Amino acid sequence: MTFAAAMLAALLCPLFAPARTPAHVLQGMALLEEGMSRWDPVRLEQALEHFRRSTASNPEQFEPWYLKGLAEFHLMLVHESRAAEADKALTAKLRKDAEHSMDRTRALKQDFGEASALKAVLMGMAIAEHPATAIWRGPRLQHLQKEALALDPENPRIWYLMGMSRHFAPRPFGSRKKAREYLLRAAELFEHDQPGRRVFRYPAWGHAHCLMFLGEISREENNNREAAEFYREALAVNPHLDGIRKLLKEIQK
Repeated sequence: MTFAAAMLAALLCPLFAPARTPAHVLQGMALLEEGMSRWDPVRLEQALEHFRRSTASNPEQFEPWYLKGLAEFHLMLVHESRAAEADKALTAKLRKDAEHSMDRTRALKQDFGEASALKAVLMGMAIAEHPATAIWRGPRLQHLQKEALALDPENPRIWYLMGMSRHFAPRPFGSRKKAREYLLRAAELFEHDQPGRRVFRYPAWGHAHCLMFLGEISREENNNREAAEFYREALAVNPHLDGIRKLLKEIQK
């Protein structure tokens, strides 16, 4: 077991009560945390392999399904962020795989609001890929977002995911004003996010990118001073995100 996994073992409550959390799951969570922090596709893929193994051996436990979907979601985002090199078939597969993982999570843990919010974001991406499906996916997406907020209104990742959806969605679904409102609420809640209030103690995620998107909205509104403040806050949360550092340099020229 790596040092990082050993540290997680000491800090995390058991995922698979009453048995101890399997070593490969702890190793996967350590890799997932590092992959999300550094936006590293290699670490994310390694984490995903651990969670595939865990869902195969523990198919009726929601935790490994959620971790698998979280790894698939972030791996998809990493590949999409490399637009010039993006493999559209791979990103589409990762999206579908993440949707399946969230479906399994929600089936096994019906009161897990964060899984509903992630499922909604993935459905929004499916609409962007296949606009004709908006007629039936759109109402389902809205239902999932309402469900997520009703289940866990103080969860910062739910507000972050809703803000991200509003920021990227095409008209009439998108709204810069609503995106800003949701992301500001998420940023406020992230300041008080503690491992003990999560459904289980999976690695934290979303805070730095929430602040980054607030910076992007400020820059779209030609408020570079405010954008720079959000970018600096994002780097204070996660100094490993070179993309945010690049954005900050661009507006300081």
